[in-house]
Amino acid sequence: MTTLYYYHKDFLQHDTGLDHPESPDRLSHINAALKDEWLFLAADVPADITKNGYEQFRFYFHVNIDPVIRNERIHVDRSASKKLGGIRQTTVKWQGSSPKNKDERWKKYNISDWRIFQYAKGASTMKQYRQFEAKINLQESGLFLGSPFSAFIEIETDPLYENGKFKKRQYLGKLGKQKKPCG
Repeated sequence: MTTLYYYHKDFLQHDTGLDHPESPDRLSHINAALKDEWLFLAADVPADITKNGYEQFRFYFHVNIDPVIRNERIHVDRSASKKLGGIRQTTVKWQGSSPKNKDERWKKYNISDWRIFQYAKGASTMKQYRQFEAKINLQESGLFLGSPFSAFIEIETDPLYENGKFKKRQYLGKLGKQKKPCG
């Protein structure tokens, strides 16, 4: 049997409605592989053809495993650096003094730990479209060969603005979500 895969960027404009199986999200390709002590992740995003937009590949794991830890994640942005962000998102609220100015607005949100991975690497390239790559050390991340874990992935693009104000985030690909992860 032969299968034809045909792609055109105009397909991304076809709105099939919320949670319909045929959606622009399916046009992004996500790959994962394990080798030795590494988890390798890659994403091809044919819909992303802008060099200077806001693009980010996020891989969430340790999802909902503890009442205090919502998830841990890595994210790779559009820069071509070998660095990636690593965050542990918690449900712990700031217990100190209230924010005094805009620089202390972080006190209103749940506490998150940043830069939690030393060995993880990631990069993004733009040829005809955006591609992301990341590698995570299994031991450092607390993931183990043969042990299942829940996860989800998001590929975010430029946010939607209305009258110069942020309206909502936009995604070019998703697999699972916080309340319904894969795995």
